[in-house]
Amino acid sequence: MLKALKRIATMAAVVFGGVWLLVQWKGANPPDGLGIKEGQLGDCPDTPNCVCSQSEGSHKMEPLHFQGEAAAAKTALKNVLAKKHIRIAEEQDNYIHAVATTPIMRYQDDLEFLLDPAAKTIHFRSASRLGKSDLGKNRARLTEIFADLRKDPNFQSR
Repeated sequence: MLKALKRIATMAAVVFGGVWLLVQWKGANPPDGLGIKEGQLGDCPDTPNCVCSQSEGSHKMEPLHFQGEAAAAKTALKNVLAKKHIRIAEEQDNYIHAVATTPIMRYQDDLEFLLDPAAKTIHFRSASRLGKSDLGKNRARLTEIFADLRKDPNFQSR
């Protein structure tokens, strides 16, 4: 009986390890379509694992508004991302592409932020690289990031 349980445990570990390796391999590279196109971030796919301030329907979240200088808002955003251990993969004047990694399975989600200094607005897009559903993780992560940002004097709720 003990021998059978050890075999089952070994097989489960091998399967889990194989799935983990597959996830790491498949999710290693960011998808095509990231970045700024015609002044906007890309659309969300038809899957429910994406939220975006420039999308419509169930993917929609309101953009974040700031007061003061865009540079100060960008610095505050970068500080919150660092606090949450979200790695910045690319940075331009008014654009940040960051990558959040889940703890156990190491799934990677791409977060994009587009600052509009004239409108004092930060538009964003957050999408999972793999799977169809994220169980609301992208929306929840952005809600947490924005709650931290609203503690900064450069940000306000509208």
